[in-house]
Amino acid sequence: MILKRYFVFMLAALFALFAVCACSSLKDLCGGAKEPKRIVIYGGESVHGYSFHENKLSAELTAEALKEALGDCVNIEVVTGKLPDNLEFYKGAAALVVYGEGEKHHPFYGKEKLLDEISKAGTSIALFHYATMFDGFDHMDILKNVSGAAYEIYYSVNPKWLADVYPASKHQILNGVKPFKIYDEWYFNYRFRPEGVEPLIEAVPTDEVYNRGDGRHAGNKFMRVARGKPQVLAWACVNPNGTRGFGFGGWHYIFNFNCDSFRKLIVNAIAWTAGFDVPKDGYSTSRPDLDSIDKRIKNKKRPADFDRNMADWRNKSIEWNK
Repeated sequence: MILKRYFVFMLAALFALFAVCACSSLKDLCGGAKEPKRIVIYGGESVHGYSFHENKLSAELTAEALKEALGDCVNIEVVTGKLPDNLEFYKGAAALVVYGEGEKHHPFYGKEKLLDEISKAGTSIALFHYATMFDGFDHMDILKNVSGAAYEIYYSVNPKWLADVYPASKHQILNGVKPFKIYDEWYFNYRFRPEGVEPLIEAVPTDEVYNRGDGRHAGNKFMRVARGKPQVLAWACVNPNGTRGFGFGGWHYIFNFNCDSFRKLIVNAIAWTAGFDVPKDGYSTSRPDLDSIDKRIKNKKRPADFDRNMADWRNKSIEWNK
């Protein structure tokens, strides 16, 4: 009987020791976090053509890269379809990442204040490309409050151009990110809030960008006065309540995720947004093959010149990843 009690006691002690070791190991691996951080990644519908604004696939590719980089330190939830519109769903999430369309197609259209409430409740926000733009002017301050900046019609612009991208600061998001040259629909001339925003990457737009006519998104007098000057393409902020924000003006083309520096920047940024300290060399993740990305594009018809386009992307990939 005594021997049995001793055995039970030792078994319980071993389980307790294992739990302590596992917890310590997780804390060491995850920068002091006792539990995995919850990251919600929303991939909305797309109103664009083949390989453009592939929001759902962007969410999936990002989730896979983050899981590879952070392992057991994160619990990642990819949400597609209807955006959950109850605040309770987001409570406890370290970060919300939004890949979606903008203006009247924005996932938060008609419920813009929910995004502000999510941030105020303690969840950090990362917005990509078209999702940096609400419809009209009424709710721009919400975007600035949660992520540091907002795309403003007749002020900001959305040209496609070959950007020679370089770091604009020494922020830890840029750890291990090398300068890169990539063609994308790079939004710029954002409206930034006056304080607490740090530029991450910049590029000088080509002359062709400034020669476009005036329009809602095309050109305007405000962006033309900055001809020849570097423009901010991605940024980060820390908000008064301690939450973090990240905004990114690119990733119109899904195949750009094949670029190692482009992908590292995104993974680093979301990890930082969720509260992680980025290692000095950044997070290295597997490079998704262009053909494997193509096979995952759903419910869109390939363009007639698909073969020529893919040959061009393959050439780009060689240049990116030398």
